[in-house]
Amino acid sequence: PYVAAAALAWLAAIATIGVLAFVPSPSTSLPRARLAGIATVVTGVFFIVLGLLWTESAPGHSHSYGTGAGEVLRYAPYCLSVGTATSLVPLALGALLLRRTVPIETMRMGAALGALGGCLGGLLLHFHCDIAEPTHFGLVHGGVVVLAAGLGALLLPRRLAI
Repeated sequence: PYVAAAALAWLAAIATIGVLAFVPSPSTSLPRARLAGIATVVTGVFFIVLGLLWTESAPGHSHSYGTGAGEVLRYAPYCLSVGTATSLVPLALGALLLRRTVPIETMRMGAALGALGGCLGGLLLHFHCDIAEPTHFGLVHGGVVVLAAGLGALLLPRRLAI
């Protein structure tokens, strides 16, 4: 039940941010940048908190390590790099699809596209990573959403602006 529930949470976040970033508001036919920005922040915080509070191991497949900061930092680079690399594909695709179409709030839209990619990276890590530590799941896997959102906010505004 844990794997399915967590996967559904990742997929729901992807769908929510995707709809807000790609489906225009019916009243203005503009992307919902403000709501996409809010969803980005909520999603980043949600997955960090979820990982810190709810993590289950798969007996025989998962392993745990000590709770010290050194242990977290020792295992973080691999997951951060794989999750972030995975996030770059939807980030680039979103930048292509929305190229020169966003008249306002391009930083929020860039962050939203980054968070969408970060959620995909987090979902991949959820199935790929064998570490069953709350600090790792929360700070590293949830941190991929925050890191990718930051990359999107920094890198995409010029690509998205009209």
